[in-house]
Amino acid sequence: MRGLGIAFEAAETERRTAGAGWYRTARTAELAAGAGADFTFLNGDAFSDAVKDEAAGRIAARFGKIDLLIHSIAAPRRTDPLTGEVHHSVIKPLGADYRAKTLVFEEGVPQIGALHLTAADEAERDATVQVMGGADRQMWIDALQAKGLLADGFRTVALSYVGSDITAPIYRAGTIGAAKQDLEDTARAINTRLGGAGHAHTVVAGAAVTQASTAIPSIALYTSILHRVLGDGWQGTVDQAAVCGADSPVTPGPARTTRTASGWTGGR
Repeated sequence: MRGLGIAFEAAETERRTAGAGWYRTARTAELAAGAGADFTFLNGDAFSDAVKDEAAGRIAARFGKIDLLIHSIAAPRRTDPLTGEVHHSVIKPLGADYRAKTLVFEEGVPQIGALHLTAADEAERDATVQVMGGADRQMWIDALQAKGLLADGFRTVALSYVGSDITAPIYRAGTIGAAKQDLEDTARAINTRLGGAGHAHTVVAGAAVTQASTAIPSIALYTSILHRVLGDGWQGTVDQAAVCGADSPVTPGPARTTRTASGWTGGR
């Protein structure tokens, strides 16, 4: 495996340790090197033109052209490189307030608590779409294509989630769901832009415990219960990646969907 991973993680300073994501990224780099993979990481703001330019330079020098781009971003804010405007994402329902049980920690002990979130307004919805929708994915494709770095048969995959009716108000029918819908719609625009020279896919994964998912109200409780119910049938991120890879949603052909124990994994 050869490639470049881009993440924006807080490094250590004289006063504090690095963020958890920084250590995970460093360890992943060590594991990749130990496995003989030519894989490196770039720590920077993937939304910025500067990081896109630096990434393109590294790719051109080290790998040549790109066969596959995986776009998976969860972020609290994004600065639009075209306008300089800073957009802030929110995790809120749309249309009506949301009340549900959630997982809370009192002095490190998990407990079931109550949650009440007010509905987002149109400005908050639009800002969330700007942060985690398809705009930046389109900019990455345009930047790499302009530099001649897309290989013949290039593929790009974005990760999305639908979930159950239980989590729909706070996820798929909420502000994040609006962003995911925009991300999925962008795939169609990218396909048109590529004109047959490549293809954009969306992978809709099952529920999983990740740093991003635990920040979503009620999701941590939902996944905890789901994990308990499924037992050995539970599939984590690595398991779902293996299923997705075996099903090859990034190869030419019709859309395909695979049932996993914790959800649906599909490509289109």
